[in-house]
Amino acid sequence: MEQDKYRKVISRLEGPAVIGSPEAICYTTGFYTTARRPGQIGRMYGVITEAGVTLVSPANWAEEVMRQTAGNPWVRVIPWDPYPKSIGEHLIDALREGGGFSEIGIELSGMDILAMKALEEGFPEAVIKDITADLNRARMIKTPQEIQALKKSAALASKAMEYAKTLVRPGIREFEMAAELEYFMRRGGSDGTPFAMKALSGPNTAVTINIPGQRAVREGDLVLFDFGAVVDHYASDWTRTFVCGKASREQKELYQLVRTIEQECIRMIKPGLLIQSLMDKAFETASSHPFGRWFKPYLGHSIGLSSQEWPALEPKAFGCLEENMVITIEPGIYIPEMGGIRMEDEVLVTREGYQILTGLENEIFEIY
Repeated sequence: MEQDKYRKVISRLEGPAVIGSPEAICYTTGFYTTARRPGQIGRMYGVITEAGVTLVSPANWAEEVMRQTAGNPWVRVIPWDPYPKSIGEHLIDALREGGGFSEIGIELSGMDILAMKALEEGFPEAVIKDITADLNRARMIKTPQEIQALKKSAALASKAMEYAKTLVRPGIREFEMAAELEYFMRRGGSDGTPFAMKALSGPNTAVTINIPGQRAVREGDLVLFDFGAVVDHYASDWTRTFVCGKASREQKELYQLVRTIEQECIRMIKPGLLIQSLMDKAFETASSHPFGRWFKPYLGHSIGLSSQEWPALEPKAFGCLEENMVITIEPGIYIPEMGGIRMEDEVLVTREGYQILTGLENEIFEIY
């Protein structure tokens, strides 16, 4: 599977390239870091050429890297220590083995200043070009194996949302709901969560950067769940908002508006559709209601190895949908003091239209 993805990346490049993000390395080589602390693994780079990928790995991780990539003949692993040769010197050596070139591609967000300096000094005549956009476009269209992994991840997260409905009751605290859901997904096979889980209640639902805290759910509260699983290295991400008990008239109106925006946008999905058309539909639907002035001008994103990938579905978004993209549609309206409602589903763009990967057996709003 990774060889096909490596070839997709190679086909977009004009010369050799250096990548450094965990996602790009996993995509092209199959190595998936189990490091859980930022920077724990140290700096690792992949040098991509027509001959394959050379992974320059910290020596203390090299054995694990070799184990995971043992079945991938296009991947070579070079352990490095600070002495006697720097990681920059290893990168230069690996690039020179690939033959002559006038351009070096780099994944800018995955580079540090020492590696950049080494490339500039080692190849003063070469043009250094950011290839982040090329990597994004290669990863945007999913392979059949990636789609299967994404479906498995979405299915586990869907089971967790069914469980989430059983947790909503007066008195339960936000962090308790988050802990229960993460435990549920861990038991179901999830390799952690791809982002900080959201289990928010009452006025906290109006601020989506909030994380679950000590607040206890009260009768009549909106309760927003936004989370995903990680299965076979691939993430899921979806959202539902409920009300604890009987909903007020305003809450029902807000829920129906957000649900309508989501469903109308999903029904439009097909290959060739301009992303901006989805934004236009969302704004058009929101503007027909008084609550629409609080519509957040953001509609979703692609998903894959990361829970949030390129492209983003936002105003002035560039490009169109293509077959085998997997995106989220997630309109949200957040009203101060009243709270916010977001509805989010993962959607596969198919040849004929779309397939929704997430959902509840019974799409209820009020939970008694």
